[in-house]
Amino acid sequence: MHYIFESIVPQSIHLVAMVKRDHQKYLFRDKYLAIKEIYRAAGKWGIHDQTGIKFKSVLVAVLDKRNNRKPEEQEVMGTVRMCFFKYPTHKDFKVVISTDLELTELEVLSVYLRRWAVEVVFKDLKQYFGFNQSKSSKYAPQIADLAIRCVFYTMFCALKYDCPEKSTEQLVIEFYSEMQDNWLDILCGILFQQKAKLLLEYAVQLGYTDIKSLVDDLDSVLAAFFEKPWYEDKIEEADINDCCKYLYREAI
Repeated sequence: MHYIFESIVPQSIHLVAMVKRDHQKYLFRDKYLAIKEIYRAAGKWGIHDQTGIKFKSVLVAVLDKRNNRKPEEQEVMGTVRMCFFKYPTHKDFKVVISTDLELTELEVLSVYLRRWAVEVVFKDLKQYFGFNQSKSSKYAPQIADLAIRCVFYTMFCALKYDCPEKSTEQLVIEFYSEMQDNWLDILCGILFQQKAKLLLEYAVQLGYTDIKSLVDDLDSVLAAFFEKPWYEDKIEEADINDCCKYLYREAI
């Protein structure tokens, strides 16, 4: 909470989170009270007509308890809206706090319930798309790995949206079959277009001004084009260069 109030909230990024009904003290109406005591002092319930969910909230100050001092000696870190919710089929109440004091109780609950969708995304990424299996210990490759898997997941969700009658397992099989059957051809086509453009630009640099002359000399142009960049002997020579010795780690 210290990090939230010190670094996150000043950037207009807010926290919505459930809290435990423990014995931690908060400052409420000049009194140091635990959550159950605040709950009893929070007043009457409001009721949502459509769902029957009961709700109420109060503003409380969060105390800095890092030094394990008495509540009276703890500094105030910030203020949160402490919301209490009770579902029609549950006896116990839930407590959700928000650092955004402008949100109403039901808005706080709506934001918090989005968390479940995030959990489902990570579950599906791990179960069907191999997330968290990256062998690299470096940050950048891990982020790249996650980004690629998220792209696949987004495409899979589009397929799932179009075919709601099919099970997740069936859609996963069809998704990977589609990748195997068509995506390699698509990738090869894209690479061919890129290389063809580079080849034509290279031919222009060599002085070719018409297609016929290029076709007549195509074999020699292709050989020169593909032999030009990034051979091992050239890479080794570059590594020996004093300038590249200092840049080698960044290049890798």
